[in-house]
Formats: sequence, C-alpha cells, structure tokens
Amino acid sequence: MPARPPSGAPETVSVIMPTLARPQRADALRAAIDSVVSQAGVRAVPLVVVNGDQFDPSLVEELSRRADLRVARVGPADLPGALRAGRDLVDARWFCELDDDDLLLPGTLAERLALIDGRPGFDVVVSNGIVRGRAGDHLLLDRVDRLAADPLSALAQMSWLSPGGALFRTEAVPRELFDGLPRYLEWTSLALRLARRCRIAFLDRAGFVHRDDSPDSLWLSRECALGLPAAIRSLLDDELPSELQRALERRLAGACHDAARAELQGGRRRAAWGWHLRSLGGRHGWRYLSYTRRLLAATLSPAAGAR
Repeated sequence: MPARPPSGAPETVSVIMPTLARPQRADALRAAIDSVVSQAGVRAVPLVVVNGDQFDPSLVEELSRRADLRVARVGPADLPGALRAGRDLVDARWFCELDDDDLLLPGTLAERLALIDGRPGFDVVVSNGIVRGRAGDHLLLDRVDRLAADPLSALAQMSWLSPGGALFRTEAVPRELFDGLPRYLEWTSLALRLARRCRIAFLDRAGFVHRDDSPDSLWLSRECALGLPAAIRSLLDDELPSELQRALERRLAGACHDAARAELQGGRRRAAWGWHLRSLGGRHGWRYLSYTRRLLAATLSPAAGAR
C-alpha cells in the first residue's frame, strides 16, 4: 500500500492518461497534461499510456523527456487495456483518469481529495463536469443528490461515471476492477463494479471539461455501432436492480437497431437484416418493428434503401 507523504508535503495523485498520441491530438494532449500538472494543493503526476502503434514518434519523444510525467506504451490500440496498464502504474494513495482531449479545472483534485480524505468510509468521489460541444457547454450530471442515494439504481437513468470525473482511493479500487472492461462502455462497466463494492461520494461541482465534438471520436464510427451491442450485453446479469436491467435491455435493442442502420447505410443488407432481427428479439423490440419496411424496400430495390 502506498505510504502517506511526509508531514506537510502535498499528497500525490496519479492521473492515468490513455492516448493514441496522434499528431492531430498533440495540442489537446499537451493542454490536458498542463491541466493536471498545474493542479494546486497536490502533486499530480500524469501517467501517459500511449495506446497502439499509430503514434507520432516526435510527440512521444517530447513527452518522454519531461520530468513531471511518466510515459508507457501498450499495444495494440485498446482503451480497456490502456486503462488497466495505467492502473498497474499507479503508485500513489490516490488516482484518477483523464482523456487526452479533456481538461481538469483548477483546484479539482485538491477539492476531491479534501472531501474523500475527510470521510474515511468513502472509496471514490465523483464530481460533476462540463460537457463541451458545438452547441456550447452544459453540466453533465443532474440532481446529484439522487445519484448519491442509490448509485447502482441511478445508472438506469444515466451513467454518472465518466473520464476525468472521479478520484479513487487506490487501496479500495484494486487492479482487478479494471480487468475485462468492455470496449465502448468502459466507464459504465466500471461504475457498475464500483457501485457494488465501494462507497461513493458525489460532489456537485464541475471539476472537468469533457469534449464530445472530437471529429475522430470512436462513438461516430461503424466499429462502435457494431461493437456496442456486445458491450451492453456484457453488463446484463440477473442480480441487477430491475429498473437498471430494463434500461440496459432497452439500450441493447436500440444498439442493435443502430447497427442495422449502419450496415444498411454501407450497403450490407444481409448484415443489416441480422442486426434488425436481433433488435426485435427482446421485449423492447416492438419499437423497431416499423424498420422492417425500410429493409424490405432496400432488399427489393437497393437504390431506395440507400437513400
């Protein structure tokens, strides 16, 4: 277990920062790192995990020369693997995570640390955040008091854990919690695991800025559309609260429908039919029954389906 710092010395917080380290994200990554190392009241150490083999060598060399951070490389490109590798590097009593195009707001880590360190029964503190997109800024979490009352059941309404949004007590959040996280739903899966074994405090103050308008976001890709159903399915089990189970089942049906649309748009009609039939399979499938007409039209007249 990491030791306490000497009396009067600031606490160290390890900050896991997965990144592909591509040239187009270099400025955003530098800004994210600066938002970490400039945190007042703590000694924040970025653990930059270069993920995959498409990185900019000059950028990785630049980061490797810096004395205020650590750099590790993992491959192939895989965010769950990068998160696990970053957790393996944590050597402080506290840690958090930040995506390479997000920002910690000034004073965030000290504020979270003051809250959780003063409440020894808590293992994690989750703070609100700012989502920044083309339409402007808005707060990520609504009615934080309701989340605190029952974090597990609250996941039926929203995933309250996001990159940059939490501070973890290292001894209470072991490496094993980062094993087998599903791609695309890493943070929802981790939230489920935390809610089942940890005491979570919520801080209704914006502590980070999350961008949802990155042009190379995986969420906009066909790969994500096809991978999301399996990720959702991995979260389902019989011990979930009934409301959360139903919410995940609805989301699974919707994800299968989105996969059908993505395949039809790409002209892969047979694959689109497969996903459409899966979307109809659960008790929420009736929502997508009308899409059958669209698929039939595309099958009988491919030009019509492509519109």
